[in-house]
Amino acid sequence: MRILMVYTNRNRFLCPAPIGALLISQRLERDGHDVRFLDLMHEKDPNGSLRSVLRAHDPELTCFSIRNVDNMTMGSLDHPLDEVAEYAALVREESNGALLIGGTAVTTFPSQIRAFLGADYAITGDDPEPVSRFVASLESTEPDLDTPGLVHQRNGSVVHNPHTLKGYTEARFSGFGNIDLKKYRRKGYHDCGLVTSSGCPMGCSFCDAFRTFGSEYRLRDPDVVVDELTELRRKHGARSIWLINSGINRPLEHGKELCARIAEANLGLSFACIIEPGELDAEMAVLMKKAGCSAPMIFGTTLNDAVLERNQPFYRREDVVEAAKIFRDAKRDFLLGQHYGAPGETLDGVRDSLELAYRLKPAMIIASYGLRIQPETPVREIAIREGVISEAEDGYQARFYLSPGTPEEELKKCIKSFRRRHPWQIVRFLSFAGRSAIRSLFN
Repeated sequence: MRILMVYTNRNRFLCPAPIGALLISQRLERDGHDVRFLDLMHEKDPNGSLRSVLRAHDPELTCFSIRNVDNMTMGSLDHPLDEVAEYAALVREESNGALLIGGTAVTTFPSQIRAFLGADYAITGDDPEPVSRFVASLESTEPDLDTPGLVHQRNGSVVHNPHTLKGYTEARFSGFGNIDLKKYRRKGYHDCGLVTSSGCPMGCSFCDAFRTFGSEYRLRDPDVVVDELTELRRKHGARSIWLINSGINRPLEHGKELCARIAEANLGLSFACIIEPGELDAEMAVLMKKAGCSAPMIFGTTLNDAVLERNQPFYRREDVVEAAKIFRDAKRDFLLGQHYGAPGETLDGVRDSLELAYRLKPAMIIASYGLRIQPETPVREIAIREGVISEAEDGYQARFYLSPGTPEEELKKCIKSFRRRHPWQIVRFLSFAGRSAIRSLFN
């Protein structure tokens, strides 16, 4: 079957490479299909490029990999689905084949996105097996409408089959030759991302990772990860990799084993990663340095314990202080992520957090504010009680939560005042929905 896989994302903040789309493409190729891969990230004329490939390949099935519904940025919201709708219109114009959509955004809002794009089918979850099964059924001209995760129209109603969240413990990431790693390095600082674990049991009040990645850790074999890194380095010339996880140090022993294996491989690669406060020791910091970690980012929200208790009860400010000390003792620079405006936050608390953050001597503070309200999260329930959104809103249209104690204009003034005094410390204002959004930048 002739298949066109299109990575639709063009948001160049950190330029996340299309590793999920590559994983599915590689599986479909192993199934014997004729797969053409089109990465629109760096195309100057994405519509023209898509049209040309549609005419040249004449696909019987076009697949869209869709990363985000929006950029989750309060104050400068972007809607990439408007562009994706143009691509869907081109597919209908140039092709007689079906349109199948998937990706993290589709797992979160499958019915809404399928309807907006006019796609024939959507598929949710992270498991390549249902995609393989459904595409095989399309080739036989008898679509398997019982495929797990499939979203389709039946008798005038939308049917959404339950999906699976399998993680990537059995996956083998490859196919990197289908993308231009040099362009990703020039635009986003890293050639590619690579998953070392998925899932997160922490249950932060604002994060929906449990819906898209699962609520337990699914750890990949460090030896398999090193094999993939070896391929990226020696076959494709990669220099810098983002290691994708909920925090490379959780669980700590897996992080240590992974870094030890990478160090033993001596690949000459550098990597960046997230550090979750609360589970870190000096041995881990030394192993990260030996493995080539160039940019660990301690990622959290506030440094106010009362706010952490309500929203991220698995760590406290002293855990962040200790993590910073561990990296300084290991002579390792680190970044510090701060995210303000969660329930219970106050302007005084933000000021105290910023001053403490500065005293920790990170190479950079990445300051952000505003929580994108996600379905099935405690913040959504709080937002409903406080009248920020109505019960009827499903989260598809972006709405943001800010604590009543941190009005947006006052919060911006507070951060800008800090930046004037420490101009090289804060890189930019961002607004994310938590770890899931940071992680989605690289999926």
